[in-house]
Amino acid sequence: MCDAVCNTASKKPYRQPFQPYEATELVVACSRVLYDPDLVQLFLENIPTYPTGVIVKLNTGEAGVVTDANLGLVGRPRVRICYDKDGQQIAKPYEVDLAEDEHANKLVTSAVEY
Repeated sequence: MCDAVCNTASKKPYRQPFQPYEATELVVACSRVLYDPDLVQLFLENIPTYPTGVIVKLNTGEAGVVTDANLGLVGRPRVRICYDKDGQQIAKPYEVDLAEDEHANKLVTSAVEY
């Protein structure tokens, strides 16, 4: 599994590298087909989909920096929002924890800078 993620996220002569979060999603998609589901779960609990320091964009249009990966909670990091839905830098950045119920409607749609 780890080898597959590393290979998928590496540049090859015949293709561009997948983003690390895309490589992780591929592992999840192959659970039960290529990988033992228990091992996939263990992998997800220890390898963050969006590591600390990555800039992500949310489905709300807002963007910010991951401040805590929230290991074990796939794709639900804590994010310091720095840009509003129009891409304008905000004066007072604030944090949202996507693992909290009040932010259940917010999703990471892309990693802007990995």
